[in-house]
Amino acid sequence: MKILLAYKCHPEGAEDPFTSLLPAGLLSLHAVLLKAGHQVTLANLSGFTWGEVRALFKRL
Repeated sequence: MKILLAYKCHPEGAEDPFTSLLPAGLLSLHAVLLKAGHQVTLANLSGFTWGEVRALFKRL
């Protein structure tokens, strides 16, 4: 199964390294899903506008 784990912080925090980093929980989920044999992609979308995020999801 293909799985996308995506994160987008609040726009005000996009330049803040503490709020724009991927949450540790997503990294843990990524590891568990990989071990279970899934094809997993992590995406940090904090630097993208909502319009860019929607366009990206439409292409997927």
